[in-house]
Amino acid sequence: MREAVATLLPIAANSVAASGPALVSLMIAAAALRREESRGAHCRSDFPLHDANVRPSRLTLHSAMRAAAALDCRATIRST
Repeated sequence: MREAVATLLPIAANSVAASGPALVSLMIAAAALRREESRGAHCRSDFPLHDANVRPSRLTLHSAMRAAAALDCRATIRST
């Protein structure tokens, strides 16, 4: 998922025809990474438990881009 975010971020940041679908995909990936529990069909091996205290979440385009940039920066730092 982190690899998908790293791939989608530069595409989504450009104003080309592919940026629309890339933005949607980036938001889906960012939302999946933010969820730290398994719920329904979304099962995470690193967070296998279901949280009974459901809290609503809100993801905007701005927050998805910010989260993707932060993930991309961390990946760059780890690879150097």
